[in-house]
Amino acid sequence: MMSDQAYCKDLLANLVAAPSASLHEHEVAQILWKELSSFGLSPQLVPIEDNACNLSCLLKGNGNGPKLILGGHMDTVQATDGWATNPYHLTEKHGRLYGLGAGDMKGGLAACLTVLRRLVQHGKHFNGEILFLALSDEERYSIGANLWAKTAGKADLAIFAEPHFDNIVIGATGKILLKLTITGCSGHAAHPEEGINAVDCMSRFLCALNDKYRPQYENGKATSCCVLRIESRYKGYSLNIPDHCEALLNKQLLTTENAEHFTSELRNIFDGLHCNGNLTIEQCIPSYPSYQLEMPFEPLTCLLDVAGQFNVKPQLQLNQSVSDGNILFSRLNIPTILFGPQGIDFHKPNEYVVEDTLYKYCDILEKFVLDWMHS
Repeated sequence: MMSDQAYCKDLLANLVAAPSASLHEHEVAQILWKELSSFGLSPQLVPIEDNACNLSCLLKGNGNGPKLILGGHMDTVQATDGWATNPYHLTEKHGRLYGLGAGDMKGGLAACLTVLRRLVQHGKHFNGEILFLALSDEERYSIGANLWAKTAGKADLAIFAEPHFDNIVIGATGKILLKLTITGCSGHAAHPEEGINAVDCMSRFLCALNDKYRPQYENGKATSCCVLRIESRYKGYSLNIPDHCEALLNKQLLTTENAEHFTSELRNIFDGLHCNGNLTIEQCIPSYPSYQLEMPFEPLTCLLDVAGQFNVKPQLQLNQSVSDGNILFSRLNIPTILFGPQGIDFHKPNEYVVEDTLYKYCDILEKFVLDWMHS
């Protein structure tokens, strides 16, 4: 029989070889479905749209006990230029396993299945239920998590095997996406004073936002505020003053912040500029509430104790980005942590997972299940 480490590495290679950009995760889901079926389990595929689907699989223990969710997302970002190796071929170099999604987070999915394989082979010496969950579209709009949340039940804990090994995420910022629109007044560009240039107004507005929020972020007193796009309706060439300008703004939100307060701040900043243009603010999708686990939390205490037994001492932290964990916590009140094999340079060329953390994570996760869900 193939060893656990060989199985985990071989499965990861197969997952990396299957392209799975957001809403194109079906091939990865089929690989996971085949593996789980080979354990004697009954995985379920739920189609979403395009070539996307969610996958879930329930593993029941010996008696009543807690319900644990394990898993994460199947999608990756698109491969960018600059890869030194084939992003769709798992390449081993000096203890690093390179490949698109190897860190974020196909390594985590491979590790979760390796643990489920062990539990089945060793006789499932735990009480309660483990739900393996693989979701679509986390890197984009979290369509998979939002769909699953519509019919999901309660769980006592969710561990998503995101690329956090030397830290455990116990909460995260939220975020809002805002479309800022400034309407001006057209006129001849040879006489700009006779119109209201929407691009000029937007430029002044965005510079004012940067002046206010960037120093706060750099000093660790606020989360990021980033302009993603700016455009006007100006086409071709003509000496017309642009009377319309739009910008797309992403704002991460602390647990102490909310969308309404931030929107009000934006209006106050704009009014203080005394621009003649008119500002409208529209909240777009996606948006995620922030969350933070309440401490002390007994399952987390158990997990930290188990990790320490393997000489791993992760720090607790709040994530500066969002994940499907925001969805599970806010919509279902499921305590969710992010903890998985150590991924490096994810969302960049030459992404990799540190190989020894892949196997050590399997050992930690299995012992945590057996200790916390002991029979």
